[in-house]
Amino acid sequence: SLQGPASELRQSYNLTPADLYNLSAKFTEDEKETQFRSYLINISWALSMDASIKELTATKICVTSQGTVRHFECVRCSYTENFSHGSMSPSGFWQFHYTGFPVEPVTNYYIHAYNLPPANIYEDSSSKTLFLISPGCNDHVMKYSKSCIEEGSLWDPNITVCKMEAEVEVNFTTSSLGTRYTVFLSVFQYLFHLCKRICCFTCFLQIIPYFPKCQYDCPRRTGTLTTLYHYFSKTIMKQTFFHHGNLHQSVKVLVIYPKEVCFHHTVLTFANFLHDSCQIDVIIDMWQKQKIAEKGPVQWLAAQKETADKIIFLCSSNIGTECDESCYKNIRNHKDNSDCMFALAFNLFCSDLKNQSSLHKYLVVSFNEINSKDTLPTALKICPKYYLMKDIDNFCRHLSIQHSQTNGKSPDGCCSSR
Repeated sequence: SLQGPASELRQSYNLTPADLYNLSAKFTEDEKETQFRSYLINISWALSMDASIKELTATKICVTSQGTVRHFECVRCSYTENFSHGSMSPSGFWQFHYTGFPVEPVTNYYIHAYNLPPANIYEDSSSKTLFLISPGCNDHVMKYSKSCIEEGSLWDPNITVCKMEAEVEVNFTTSSLGTRYTVFLSVFQYLFHLCKRICCFTCFLQIIPYFPKCQYDCPRRTGTLTTLYHYFSKTIMKQTFFHHGNLHQSVKVLVIYPKEVCFHHTVLTFANFLHDSCQIDVIIDMWQKQKIAEKGPVQWLAAQKETADKIIFLCSSNIGTECDESCYKNIRNHKDNSDCMFALAFNLFCSDLKNQSSLHKYLVVSFNEINSKDTLPTALKICPKYYLMKDIDNFCRHLSIQHSQTNGKSPDGCCSSR
């Protein structure tokens, strides 16, 4: 590294070299064999072949880093040999690069480079500047750096959560980096109707570690515990499932429903359940009327078929006791639209139902096991079927597996109690 200003700055020159060209920089993995992995900054530039090259003595590169701490460092790359035509590239430039400057996670790097001797005072400066941001500790290389390891990048807490009666039990594996942990629980409970009265208990969990490197600002580990209670034949039944809450990409589900299904009490409640309890991105025709009007129903369905991870056909069932006259009126108003959309979707997707490789994408959901057998179209009988709330545990596990596959992870385990 270079300490202090370059000696060429102390005097003026009649002639100065031309500017450097094609300044670029990237992060490259340090090839030194150590117990850690990290990046270095690889800086490249080019020099033009003209008469001013005779005046060139060196190229100075300075890097200012702004992250947890601020750091400034310069290097001087001196040209000790005369330039010759034989070493020039076909493009007419001499190519150079320098690899150095160790990289810290999530840090801004300002790279400033210029040739020496520099332009005289009051003359145009011939310098170049670049800006880079280093990746964080989730990066496949950076997570093994000393700084990230000290912040817990390799710590896998292996969280398990179970709700037992009035208590929530949290188990996790501690790290050798510290002995202080804060477990933060945020609980809410609500009641909704999905043909049967259901009480949903959701607990959001955060484990906040205290490590010497990051102290109170260490990366947190999160999870969600969702418990469903539903009432059937005067007996309270309970299903509990757990999944990690730090998933990144949502599963997209297209919901197709027939005319007989109550949109307010069944379709909307089912969609809210998928979104709130299963972290599913739900697609319903009634929410995309404008796009359907622009594209047409066939093109809209074809587009949703390509983007959706799952397509759920809701079976018709008896209207629940919660429905009133307004529900019957809405059913009559939506009858033509929903009936047309259900028929279009069924005919458009029918070819997939005959293909084993595409069959996994389709599900059938019913809220009345007895009546659904009579109303179910023949082609849909080969699809996986779930009767809610009887099969809610298997249904959520099915979607959880799809969620894990979408994010390139193995399926999360279920913590169940009854």
